[in-house]
Amino acid sequence: KAFLSTAKDENSAVAPTILAASSKRKPKSRRRKDEMDSLLTDIGLTPANNGKNRGGAPSATEILAKNLEATYSISDVTTQIQLDYARNGHAVLRSFLNPETLRQVRKEVLSHVSKQTLQAWRQKVEVASDSAQLAQSCHTIQECQVTLERLEVPWDSLPFLQFFNTWRHLPNVKHLAFDLGQAAAVLMNVPSVRLYQDSIFVKRSGDGPTPWHVDARMAPFDTSHMITFWISLQENSTDGLIFCSKSHSDFSLPFWNDFDGPEYQRLEERYRHSAESYKPIHLSDVTCHSGWTLHCADPNESDKDRVALAISFVNTRAEVREDAMNEANGGGGGYGDNEDRWSYIEWVKDVPPRKQFQHRLVPVVWPRK
Repeated sequence: KAFLSTAKDENSAVAPTILAASSKRKPKSRRRKDEMDSLLTDIGLTPANNGKNRGGAPSATEILAKNLEATYSISDVTTQIQLDYARNGHAVLRSFLNPETLRQVRKEVLSHVSKQTLQAWRQKVEVASDSAQLAQSCHTIQECQVTLERLEVPWDSLPFLQFFNTWRHLPNVKHLAFDLGQAAAVLMNVPSVRLYQDSIFVKRSGDGPTPWHVDARMAPFDTSHMITFWISLQENSTDGLIFCSKSHSDFSLPFWNDFDGPEYQRLEERYRHSAESYKPIHLSDVTCHSGWTLHCADPNESDKDRVALAISFVNTRAEVREDAMNEANGGGGGYGDNEDRWSYIEWVKDVPPRKQFQHRLVPVVWPRK
C-alpha cells in the first residue's frame, strides 16, 4: 500500500509525497498506538505502558484507539468527492462518521449548551451593537432579548444561537476535530492544516433563515484555503445547508461589487439553477464547503430544536490580516465581518500579521506530531 507522507524537496519546501511502505517503518499497529498515546498525553491522561490492562479491562489507550479508528476512513474521501469539492466548492460524505461517536458528541454538546446559553445571547447583542460593554451588561437572557429589541433586532426569529470552540472543553469534540485534520488536508490539497474553530449551531423551533454568506469573511485570515465540515447531530434530519455551486471561484462578485451592494441582494438571480442541497442529512453524513462558498439555511419550522456542529480548518501557512486586529478590538476599518470575533479574539492579538505563527488555541492538527 501507499500512504501520504510529507518530505522536504530540494528547495526545502514542505510538499506531500507518496511513499511506498517499507520495512524500515514502524508496524501500523505500533504507529497507531503512538498516535493514541500522544492524544492521551494532550488531554492529561497517562497512556498504558504496553497498551494492555493486566486486569483484563481495556486501557485508556485501547478505548481511545477504538473510538478514533471508528471515526472515519480516509479512503472514504474518494477522488470523486475531491473533484466535487474542487469544482463546486462543496461536497457530501455519506455515512462518513460513526453514529455512536456523534451520539456521544451530542450528549456533551447539549450539556455545554445548557450552561452557556447566556453567553450565546450576549454574543448576539455584541454583534448587533458592536459593543462588548453593552453585551456584558446583560445579566440574563431576558435582558439580552430586551436589548436586541431596542436595537431593532427581532430576537424571536434569529437564525441561530452559536457556541464557539467547544473543543477546548469537550473531549469528544476535540478528538473529532483533531481527527478530521487529515480529511481537511486532502480536500484542500495542502500538506498541513490548522484547526481554526468549531461552532455549535442551535436553530431553535421558530428560528428564521440563515442568510447567504461566506465563512472566510468572518475569519481573520488572508487565505483561499479554508474548509468547514458541517455535521448534523440529529438522528434523521431535513436540516442542511444550501450551497451556491462554483461561487467559491466567482472572483468577479467580490472584485466588482461591495459586500453591502445591490448585487449581493440578488444572489438567487445571479446563481439561478446553481443552488444545491444534500437533504435529507442522516446521522453520520457530513457536508463540507470552502470558506468562500456562498451558503444559507432554511428556517426551522418544526417543533424541535436543531443542533449541528461545524468544524473549520485553514492551511497552516495562512497568515492573519493586518485589519483583523481592528475587528478583534471592535473598531472600524476592517474588511471582514465581526460576527465570529468571539472565536479568535483570545489569540489573534498574540499573532503578528503576515507572519507564519504557532499558537496553542489554533493548533496544527495535520500532520500529527
